Amino acid sequence: MHERPSLHALAVYLAVVEHGTMTAAAEQEGLSQPAISMHVKGLEQFYSAKLLERHGRRLRPTEAGDLVAGYTRRILGLTDELARAVADLEGLRAGRLTIGASSTVGEQLLPAVLGRFHRAYPSVALSLRIGNTGEITSDVVERV
Repeated sequence: MHERPSLHALAVYLAVVEHGTMTAAAEQEGLSQPAISMHVKGLEQFYSAKLLERHGRRLRPTEAGDLVAGYTRRILGLTDELARAVADLEGLRAGRLTIGASSTVGEQLLPAVLGRFHRAYPSVALSLRIGNTGEITSDVVERV
């Protein structure tokens, strides 16, 4: 069994499919033409299928090559989506925040603070748990 293809190899293959030549794909990817050929050959070995065929000066995907290109678009799209989701979470553009507080703090101080936070980060879901110190401590330990 051959080694699983990398995202990079799949992206290189997709560049060949989209540009129709290894030369154009090499320019886009900043690689040599032999490196592009090596990536395509590795994918063909992994999938045990011919992925590209020549039509004059252009390369076109075979039926298997179309399948690989379609899945590659989806895979690369998901990696982009994942990167955006992590960036959103890290930048407080998404996620969930639960705050625990005693009655006095939770009822008198936090509503204004949480209101400002919500206006600044409207996509972060907020929840407030009010209880005595023992209850809040227990919730933190249990990750409630």
